[in-house]
Amino acid sequence: MVLRTTGSVLVVFLLSLTVLLGQGDWDVTYSTQSICVLKGSTVELSCTYKYPSGHKVTSTFWFTRNDADGNPLNLSDDPDYRGRVTYRNHTNNNHTLIITDLRETDSAQYKFRFITDQASGKWIGRHGVTLSFPGVQVVVTGGDMKTLTCRHCPPPSNPNPTYIWYKNGQQIDESSSPQYKDPVYSNHEDSYSCSVKGHEDLHSPTVCVMGQYCNRVTYTKRRIYVLKGSSVDISCTYVGYNDITSSLWFSPKQSGRGRDKLIPEDLTTDPGYAGRVEYSNQESRRYSGTSTLRITDLREEDSAEYRFTFKTSNFQWGHSFPGTTLTVTDLQVKISPATVTDGHTVTLTCIISCPLTDNPTYIWYKNEQPITEDHSSLYVNYFSERDSYSCGVKGHDLLRSPAMCQKCWSVNITSQSICALKGSSVDIPCSYTYPRHHEVKKTFWFTKWDPDKEPEDVILVPGNEDHIEYHGDKKNDCTLRISHLRLTDSSEYRFRFITSGGRFSGSSVSLTVTDVVLEMEPTSVSEGNRVTLTCTTKCSLDNNPQYSWYKNGQPIENTNTNSTVHILSVSSEDAGRYSCGVKGHDTLRSPEKTLNVTYAPKNTSVSVSPSGEIMEGSSVTLTCSSDANPPVDN
Repeated sequence: MVLRTTGSVLVVFLLSLTVLLGQGDWDVTYSTQSICVLKGSTVELSCTYKYPSGHKVTSTFWFTRNDADGNPLNLSDDPDYRGRVTYRNHTNNNHTLIITDLRETDSAQYKFRFITDQASGKWIGRHGVTLSFPGVQVVVTGGDMKTLTCRHCPPPSNPNPTYIWYKNGQQIDESSSPQYKDPVYSNHEDSYSCSVKGHEDLHSPTVCVMGQYCNRVTYTKRRIYVLKGSSVDISCTYVGYNDITSSLWFSPKQSGRGRDKLIPEDLTTDPGYAGRVEYSNQESRRYSGTSTLRITDLREEDSAEYRFTFKTSNFQWGHSFPGTTLTVTDLQVKISPATVTDGHTVTLTCIISCPLTDNPTYIWYKNEQPITEDHSSLYVNYFSERDSYSCGVKGHDLLRSPAMCQKCWSVNITSQSICALKGSSVDIPCSYTYPRHHEVKKTFWFTKWDPDKEPEDVILVPGNEDHIEYHGDKKNDCTLRISHLRLTDSSEYRFRFITSGGRFSGSSVSLTVTDVVLEMEPTSVSEGNRVTLTCTTKCSLDNNPQYSWYKNGQPIENTNTNSTVHILSVSSEDAGRYSCGVKGHDTLRSPEKTLNVTYAPKNTSVSVSPSGEIMEGSSVTLTCSSDANPPVDN
């Protein structure tokens, strides 16, 4: 068997196992049982065959499926293989199939058929050759009772791997055998997938046991690497056997926040993603669709696995099915050699902690000015201790590495992302360096950048007087303080300084100002039922803040300090106006929400008017009263 490719090194994995299938004088012998190939390459599949004497072969061909009449469809006539299939006949009844420009859809089991001039002279080599692409796949064989096999291409390096099986997105079994432990009945609704333990992110695509419209989810990309501060789209397609009623994205890391691990939490309700997450479903038809999760202003803590689930009227896609793993990385500049004399040649490397998903173009900056663009992360040039060097990725021009310099220009920011409460105060710590013989003439912070003119000092913007103060100096400290924070203060802040010999701007600091919002579910409830109160912010506050809770304007004593409080069995005494706040900022409370508790009549009593002795024949009024919500009318 020969495998060809052009322009790259290709490794071929063959499972050398000769299979003899036949009855009497009819036989087909395949040269291999399975083969692992690469996309775009060429493969040759060979076999030999024999038949009773007195017969003459009239037709030979390979196939993967049957035509509309139930007969094997010659690959040469299959529109999916048009122009890519060649047959080669040899002496001694040897036959070779050649497929060029291999595609992932070519992954299948290939069987050989020959026909003779006798009425009964038709024969198929039943088990054939399985063609696979690198990765994991589920192979379905059998009739009404299906056998499922987890095939890893190439075979796992572990000689005793453990296989994990999923049914409809939920893990159901672990086994040392690549075959699922039980035969599977043909069921149009069910889908299956598998993975090798320790490599769950490389799990197989879901396959339907019967037909094409079983419940399944397919992620567009298994791994995505992106830059800190940028945005990302994570997509999947999904199919439901019945009408889809709802769907959501979630991350398993959310279970670490104390919620029920068995119930996925919608990312749009997670305070850590507030204002940064959105997704929409573009349904192509009622049973299936495409969903794209968008996360903006990416942070390193967003590095996680993201999964999708959907519901129908009688089904929910499982929660253990691996999704897309996102890794958020930043940029750093490394110099080689580490110590260099002014004027010597150095090599600068733009370091990214993980490979970006797309082939990036690197931009190199010298003293904040772009000097070169290249797909290489290396930059070689003469080094000057008076100059600063930084790098970025094209398309993300504001997301640069910290400036690398020895006796040059730099702005050092303690944190590139700050979350603060509306009405509070915040300091943006900052320090800066410059050539020793320079004198600092001007320092200021700005939010709007126009390359054609000098940016405006944020303190001089109307409305910022006595609201924003520069607490730094004209030496090394460039700390900025913002008091009585407003929601409109949310922006990207950058420090700039001008010396007697030049000018320099640092990287941006993202400030997000958030208010506190109380979510109550439900707002009206019958006595004895459950109510959940959640105190949320648009961004994640630092240091895992504690929360204060208030009822009718007064602090609730002896309550927990979590962001979520559950009233497990509501009583009439729980009715009232609720609000919440962050401890240490007790005056910055959320708007109040009213909890209405309904309950049946209680404390029923009868009063008589007038009281005391009553003369026969006079009038008396009897009044029945009770405590109830809503009040009793009759």
